Amino acid sequence: MKKAISIFLTIFMLAIFFTGCSKEESSRENVKMTDLPYGSTMVDDNKNYKIPILYDKRFLEASQLEAITNYYYAVQENDLELYNSTMIPIFSDYIKANSSTGEADSKYMLENAHSTINVMIGGSFEIKSCEVTGITSEHITSGIDTLLEKMDLVSEKIDGTKISDKVTKAYAITLNFTVKSEENSAIIPDDILFLFEIDNKFYVMF
Repeated sequence: MKKAISIFLTIFMLAIFFTGCSKEESSRENVKMTDLPYGSTMVDDNKNYKIPILYDKRFLEASQLEAITNYYYAVQENDLELYNSTMIPIFSDYIKANSSTGEADSKYMLENAHSTINVMIGGSFEIKSCEVTGITSEHITSGIDTLLEKMDLVSEKIDGTKISDKVTKAYAITLNFTVKSEENSAIIPDDILFLFEIDNKFYVMF
């Protein structure tokens, strides 16, 4: 009799266990992809861009990824033409207006970014990969509005228009990127870039 009761209890507990698992699996299956937080569907792309990039495919599109990777590649190669192509056209004017001497421009900013990493890593370097760890379109706390206000002051002086009127999409993104020299490697965390869409093209700002 005791053996029969023991077998019954075992079967009963197994039934509860598998029913519970089934409900949990069903619950997970019922969660919409759009409801999952950033980072739930990461893609590691090492073929389509100048630098390998890890990102959540639901939040970033090809034109955004191209702008990001072109920016970092331009810094790596100290390529001013490519660097300028990733920036909003008023970038040099914006830098001059906001520098302490009024003499800095895109060339200065690129050389400074390149040399800073060069010194940090101890020689010539390669950016091995980028990882987008977060993205937001929230304007106030992300700093998007502050940056647009500063750029508006510059664009109004140039041609009387506001650059913010031309921006159709704006994002603040957080990235980690890995750099390597012949002897050293390092992960640079929490780099922040801004992406702005103007005339169907994404530009980088920082």
